[in-house]
Amino acid sequence: LPDSKTTEAIREIERFWTLKDVYARYGLLHKRGILFYGPPGSGKTATIQQMVDLVVKQYSGIALYVDGPMLAAAVLQLIRKIEPDRPIIAIMEELDSLVRSHQGGPTHYLSLLDGEAQVSNIVFVATTNFIEDLDDRFKNRPSRFDKRIFIDMPSPEARRAYLKHRI
Repeated sequence: LPDSKTTEAIREIERFWTLKDVYARYGLLHKRGILFYGPPGSGKTATIQQMVDLVVKQYSGIALYVDGPMLAAAVLQLIRKIEPDRPIIAIMEELDSLVRSHQGGPTHYLSLLDGEAQVSNIVFVATTNFIEDLDDRFKNRPSRFDKRIFIDMPSPEARRAYLKHRI
């Protein structure tokens, strides 16, 4: 769509998967974190759906929806034992709400993102409608979310293009 942040996000993901050797050369885990923020209904979830489609279809990857950090960490460890190199996209929609509703608060989510049980060849993607409600430990540490993308409401041109495509 015209003026779409989705295109930027897709390019980020495509570039990330080409850099595995560079990460290895520097002794880094091949992982990435992208945080989408913006008003409700602006297209954050639609952008994630396109990213999942790309990872699953183009890279034969796995998409994992995270709503519990401890279970997600265990599942990721298990996946890595079975599939050590398969690309993974881990999705945390409305991260601020997930963190608030989790019994352990932010600690387990922070550990999932960059704790000792990390896995390689993964992209964590999270959304929030209210970035100001998200703990600074998520927003201001590049090892957790190195890319933050604001997704605003679509322009009239983008809406027309979308409707033309759908109709």
